[in-house]
Amino acid sequence: MSNVNLLSRFLYAFKNIHLGSRKRFQIHPAFIFEEMVARELARIGLEITDIKHINRKEFDVVATCAGVIYNFQCKNNAIDFTQVESDRKLFIRYNRRLVAHFLRALAKEERREHLLKDELGLDNFSGIS
Repeated sequence: MSNVNLLSRFLYAFKNIHLGSRKRFQIHPAFIFEEMVARELARIGLEITDIKHINRKEFDVVATCAGVIYNFQCKNNAIDFTQVESDRKLFIRYNRRLVAHFLRALAKEERREHLLKDELGLDNFSGIS
């Protein structure tokens, strides 16, 4: 017998210690998450495209609805919470790095909007991360 908090902490620690360093484990869940996002978007009425690469540029989930392109970038921000939650400076540094990472990702996607517009023949774009 246990409780949810204790089990969750154990599972996060196990994942971070034993599986976090294995590249295959890190890559595989990303594809599962992208498929899950695509399924949910289709369920609410967006049309999922089969676009994964254009000119060697990778896209996670691209959908359209009513003539608008939606580009979803799925990011993995998994960390070892036991380290961050016990050190305020480490938390602040991690949070700043995470925000900067997301801002760079958004800027990169904005620079690649034209690829999706050309490929899909649509002009309206809504970039979402």
